[in-house]
Amino acid sequence: MLEDNMKKILAFFKRLFGFGKSKDTRGSILRDDKYALVIGVEKSAKFGSCPGARNDSNRVRNLLNQRVGHLEFLQDNSATKANILAKMRSLIQQVPAGGIFIMTYSGHGGSQAFPDTHDEADGNDEYLCCYDTYLKDDLIWSEITRCRGKVFLFFDCCHSETMFRAPLIPPQDLTKDDDIVGVSSRDSKIPNSPVDMLVWSGCPDNTYSYGDSNGGLLTNAMLSAINAGKTTYNEIWSRIKSDRTLSRYSQIPQQTVLGKFDIASRFCE
Repeated sequence: MLEDNMKKILAFFKRLFGFGKSKDTRGSILRDDKYALVIGVEKSAKFGSCPGARNDSNRVRNLLNQRVGHLEFLQDNSATKANILAKMRSLIQQVPAGGIFIMTYSGHGGSQAFPDTHDEADGNDEYLCCYDTYLKDDLIWSEITRCRGKVFLFFDCCHSETMFRAPLIPPQDLTKDDDIVGVSSRDSKIPNSPVDMLVWSGCPDNTYSYGDSNGGLLTNAMLSAINAGKTTYNEIWSRIKSDRTLSRYSQIPQQTVLGKFDIASRFCE
């Protein structure tokens, strides 16, 4: 405990005086100001198996390890609801005003009515399937809106468009692509938001995301875009929308931009 406190104090003074920090070559956010939580639940005690979730989370961890200064990793039995919330709270608390919090999830997602569901347009709450129980969108929203920096969320799971949740803030569709040959997707903007945030979701709340032992289609599409040299959120998202595997499975990825998140900025910036 003493050692942890000393590390936090040292990190504070480094940030205060700028010691030991250099500008990240990929953009304007310092590496030390980037905090990430990577979650993968392939084997769940409550929800069964989700093949490919381990592979997804391992690959995303490797990707973000090159870009962020602080990364926490939860997989299978370590990805309990309590652990996920504890890591979220700890990381979000440390993000400075000029920083970013990143959370990625691969596994099962659900949608259903609960006794306290009262403000969802479709009558259902969406939730992540943790190792031991579910984590509802309401709680995810209440945690991420405490962040002082900006937020990037990535949900490769079913029923995931509003997994982040934005209560009482109706989205305004910017574009809707209905290409018979390509992928039909929705890019939504929510201008009045307590946090500047970008959300990439595998599918609408009432449909499904697909994958196999190699990983989820959304994760595969994102990594493929980055490996192809796409560097900004805009470039990566455009490549995701045109991914032929997603099209073959009729999977409809969703993008939601909240507040003033700049989608022309570099990935993880």
